Order: sequence, then structure tokens, then C-alpha cells
Amino acid sequence: MKRPLVILPFILLSVLFTDVAVAQGTRNQRDSLINLLSKQNGTKKTTTLLALAKSYWNIQNDSSFYFAEQARDLASQTGDINSKAEALRIMGVTNWYRHMSRQEIQPYLDEALKLHKDKGNRKGIADTYNNLGSLYKYVNDFEQSIRYYDSSLTVYKELNDLKGEAAVLNYIGICYQQSGDYRKAIDYTLQGLVVRKKTDDHQGIMFSYLNVGNMFLAGGQTEIAIRYYNQGIAHADSNQITPPPMAFNMLGKSYLQLGNLEKAAEYLIPSKGKFDNWNPDKLMVAELYYLSGQPDSATIYFSQVAERCEKTNEHDSLVQALNGLSRIYLDRKNFSKAFELAKRADLVEGELNKRTVANTAGVLSELYEKNNEPGKALYYLKKQHSILDSLINSNYQNKLAYFESKADLDRLEERMQNLSAQKALQEKLYKQEKLLRNYLIGIAALILLTAFFVIRNINSKRRQIQTQNELLDEQKTNVEKAYNHLKAAQAQLIQSEKMASLGELTAGIAHEIQNPLNFVNNFSDVNRELLQEIIEAVSRGDLPEIKNLANDIRSNEEKIHEHGKRADAIVKSMLQHSRANTGKKESTDINKLCNEYFQLAYHGFRAKEKEFNVKLGTSFDPAASHIDIIPQEIGRVLINLYNNAFYSVHEKFRSANNYVPTVNVVTQKNGDWLEIKVIDNGMGIPEHIRNKIFQPFFTTKPTGLGTGLGLSLSYDIIKAHGGDIIAESKEGEGSVFTVKLPVS
Repeated sequence: MKRPLVILPFILLSVLFTDVAVAQGTRNQRDSLINLLSKQNGTKKTTTLLALAKSYWNIQNDSSFYFAEQARDLASQTGDINSKAEALRIMGVTNWYRHMSRQEIQPYLDEALKLHKDKGNRKGIADTYNNLGSLYKYVNDFEQSIRYYDSSLTVYKELNDLKGEAAVLNYIGICYQQSGDYRKAIDYTLQGLVVRKKTDDHQGIMFSYLNVGNMFLAGGQTEIAIRYYNQGIAHADSNQITPPPMAFNMLGKSYLQLGNLEKAAEYLIPSKGKFDNWNPDKLMVAELYYLSGQPDSATIYFSQVAERCEKTNEHDSLVQALNGLSRIYLDRKNFSKAFELAKRADLVEGELNKRTVANTAGVLSELYEKNNEPGKALYYLKKQHSILDSLINSNYQNKLAYFESKADLDRLEERMQNLSAQKALQEKLYKQEKLLRNYLIGIAALILLTAFFVIRNINSKRRQIQTQNELLDEQKTNVEKAYNHLKAAQAQLIQSEKMASLGELTAGIAHEIQNPLNFVNNFSDVNRELLQEIIEAVSRGDLPEIKNLANDIRSNEEKIHEHGKRADAIVKSMLQHSRANTGKKESTDINKLCNEYFQLAYHGFRAKEKEFNVKLGTSFDPAASHIDIIPQEIGRVLINLYNNAFYSVHEKFRSANNYVPTVNVVTQKNGDWLEIKVIDNGMGIPEHIRNKIFQPFFTTKPTGLGTGLGLSLSYDIIKAHGGDIIAESKEGEGSVFTVKLPVS
């Protein structure tokens, strides 16, 4: 009895580093470079060594590492910091190709990044961030990987490096695909395709088409995937590029998934079709032969795959091959051999796809049923059904969506212009308030000096008490006037602090709005191309193609509308924050409020510190939901606490080694109180100033970076809500600020 074909989610083809394709020199080029070494010295020799290291990059790893190490040592002797940094980067990349651990790769990349930053080499910084993103993708830490890729993308955009930008967009899409977020995966890979089409990188354009096809295939859209695979092959043919075997293998896989075995054979078996697939995927060929009723041929290919995978530790492919062999022996009624193979598959440990595990359970269930062991048969059958049910639910929740409308884009652009003008005005007001503060401090100092001389004069002229008393009364009046001036100034400074927090939020919101704007722009470009294709299809009279293209355009327009709604929600949140405080409490979802300001504060801080990176964490108690608060006021408290945490971890990052900046936000309902904790692993607060941090005008930041009113205002706001704010800290290890609010 044949089983349904097991289709594993394909891990997308991705060149790990943007300059690998450039690095693949021919044998003659490498021989010429080696001959040059004996005739060169100094910087020229370092450059040749680096070129040799790249030429061997993913061909002969040991040779690549050797030449890079030689380049590093020579660059150290000559003081060539940029070449030393590039050599270290190559050494880290080569160790990745050697399948070494992260601990044997990251130190090289970290040192390379530090040297590039010291020299201000923006291209080197972007490339190394890109490498670090790929490293964390390699170890399945997709959250950290996306942060590094985001930093790389920012610098590539500043440099107008379209090839680098397109490559990183594809890598981010791969991260989202591997973490199961197919909507974002398709968004980013399609953006990468649009950007690559603006360059002459025809090989990159071909791979972008294939990557987009992989995303659609992983998301269950097989026919759309086939269309993108064919477009990638057509682009390669029109530019005299040989398509990689992966393109034909994935087309074969797609047709296997549709049950079209004859079409699949054209792509997977070279003798069957017109396509030059010089390296067919043996696992897919084995499945094709099995489904085609050729078990002997299938056995040969499954056995070859199993033998190879045992040597290379390709766990998932090994289990698929063992399952295939077990099915064949089960069909032949050789139950002992089928049992042996299925049990081997069940004992394999490592990274396994859920559908592969479900297939193993299904084979074992049937074998135990044949062996009259109904208890074990039922156990494995339940295991198989449980896994398949979870996959069905996951696929339902990850269905692909598309983009918004052009009208929403126009409104968003207008709002962006308004926000930019508002931010500029607030920065101007902040500078004016800063000048006023310094002026008032000078007046206060002058008044205190005058009071000192008045008191000394009273002590020295006791016989003129009456006259001195009149003078003292006069000075008292002056001091009272100055005090009133100071109170007015304090009120103005408090307002300036509020406006400053609004300015910081504006930067974060501008970043948040930029993402949907990018999606709108890029998919408008895609729709323009699809409209051109419709015109061509109309001229051909190809009605089915016209319907397909029209459906694509409608899907893209829905996507545009979705991101327009997202930007609209961001702007509404901004308007609520800037609205004048009415003093009236509202029922507010505290978890949503904490998370929203957390993201805005993070992007606002990154707008000021381009290279700032931090690991963000949240833990929200579902029981800590709606409470009555003034949301604008609590939002200002959160912004102050988040910004202080980001500043602390960023300052520690400047001087610490092997340090990962981390900020976490936790909510918890504790009896009649709701607690919000902001936790960082930054510099901490020295014990001797801990009791001063809530005093007005007290700050540890350099002049111009802080007014000293943030925590003071936050303390007053929380007290006005009937709550409390508590600071716990250990110098050098971090701080925890706890906000306690009454539930009722």
C-alpha cells in the first residue's frame, strides 16, 4: 500500500554572504594570484592574499582560511586595519563553511566589526552585520538574526548599495519562512526581487524569482510557486545564465505535490525531459519512482540517500529515506525488514520536520497493526494524527495575504510630512526651553550670592538693625519673586520634557510607518509589471492568464490596504499620546499599552543611535488586562523608563566585551495591584545616588542629554494614580524599575 508523498518545507537557497559569487575565480585566476605573491610585499601582497582567500571561500575551506590568516598577520604588521578586518571576516565565514560551532565563528566576526567601526568603514560594517545575521540564522536564533540583518539593511540603504539591500531582504524573508511566518516571508522576498530588478545582477534576479517560488511552495500555493520558478529559469535563459539544479528539483517537487508524475519526471530524470538537471535531488527521484510503481529503482535511490545522510548528519533526509525503504518492504510483506528500518527512523535525533515525524509514526502504526499489537498501533496512529492536526492549524493561520490600496498610500505620505514638520517644531521648542533653563539657573545663583552678602552684612552691623531689617525685607521680597519665577520655569521645563518624549516617539513612529510605506511602494511596482503582463495577455487573447494576473493584482491591492490600516493605527496612537491630558481615567489594556510604547521607544532610540542593537523581551500576564488609568500619562512614564533602560545598556555596550544588551518588560497581577517591571542588564545605579534618582533635575547623563525631570515626573504621575514606583539596582549588573498601580 503506497503512502502519500511527504513534502518537507524547503529551506530556501541562500548564498550566505553577498560577495561569495564574486569570489569564485577560475583555476587560472588563482594560479596567477599565487604567482604574484612572490613578487609583492606590504599592502599589495595583503590585497592578493585576500583575493586568494575569497577565491577558495567555499571550494577549499582550509586553503581559504590559510590565505586569510596570512593576510591578517601581514596587515597587523603594516598597520592596515581595513585589510585586517576583512581577513578576520573571511576567517569567520570560512569556519561557517567548515560547519564549526558559533563559538568558533563569532569571535572573528565580532573583532572584524569592531575594527570596521573604529575606521568608519560603512561597507565593512554592513557586510559584517550581514554575516552575523546569517550566523544566527544558521543556529536558528531568528530573532537575533533579523536584528543584525536590520542593522545591515540600514547601512546598505545609506550607501545606496542595491545589491546588498536586495540580498538582505531575501535573507530576512528566509528567517521568517523558517520561523513559520509565511506572510512576512513573502513580503520580504518580493521586496528583494523588486530591488534586484533595479540592478544588473541578473544571477541575483534569477535567485530572487526562485526564492519567491520557494516561499509560495512552503505556504501551500503550489501553482503560484511553479509560475515563479519558470520566470526564474526564463530570466536565466534570456541572460545566458545556466539555471541551478535547485530550480529543476523544486519544479519536480511541485509537480509531485500536485500528483502530476509525468511532469515531475521531466524535471527530475534528465533522460525523461528536455531540461539539463545535472544534479537531480535523489530523495525526490526515489519518491517519484515509488509513486510510479517502480520499487526496485526507488530502493536504489533511497539507499544512496540514507548512506550519504548518515555520513553528513542530514537527519531529516535520512529519516525520509528510511521511511521510504520501510514502505517498500511493507508493500513486499517483508515485515521484519520494514520494522527494522522504521524503528531506525524513529530513533534518529536532531532537527526533524514535523511531517517527517508524522510519516514515521504512520508507518509504525500500520506495521504494529499487521503484527497484531493494537495498543502500539493506536499509540503511533494518535501520534501521527496529533502532528498532522497541528500542521493543518498552523497552515490555516499562516495563509498568505497581500497589500493595500493606492489611496491609502497618498494619505500616509501626507501624514508623514505632517509628522516630520511636527518633530522639527518640537526640536526647536526643546532648544528654547534648554536656553531658558540655563538662564533661570544663572538668576537663582545670583540671588543666592546676594542673600549671602546680605546675611554677612547683618552680622557685621548689629547697631543698624532697623536699617538692615528693611534691607532684609527687601531682599526677601526679591527672593520670593525669584522663587515664583523658578516655579514658572519648572512648569515650563515639565512641559518641555513632555514635548521631548513626544519628539522621541515621533522618530520611532516614523520608522514604524516606513515599513508599510516600503511595502506599498514595492507592491505598487509589482502591480505595474502585472498590468503590463495583462496588456500582453490581452493582445494574445490568453483569457486564463488574464484571470490569473487579475487575481494577483487584486491580492496585491488587499495587501496594500492591510498595511495602510497598520499605518493609520500608528498615527492614531501618536495623536492620542500628543492629546492634551483631560485628567479623566479610561479603561485601558495595559499589556497592549506597554508593548506599543516598548516598540516605539526602541525605534525612537535607534533613530538617534543608528548602530544600537538590543535583545527585547516581553512577558505579559493575561490577567493583567484592563484597568482605569490616564493612558497618556502612563505612556509618558513608560517612555521614560524604556529610554533610561536603552541608554544604560547602550553605554555599557560601548565598553564591554562579549556583552548582549537586553531589556525586558513584564506585567503581573498581584492581588489588588498590577505590576509593570522594566528590567535591563545595563550599567546599574551606584548605591550612593540611588536615593536621589526621583529628585527633580537630578541626572547622571552628560549635559544636553537629559533634563533630570523624567523620573521625577514619572514618580508624580504614578503617585497621582494611587500607585508606587520602586527602583532596584546593582552597579555593573543592571536595574529593575517596578510600577505598581491599583486594579480598582
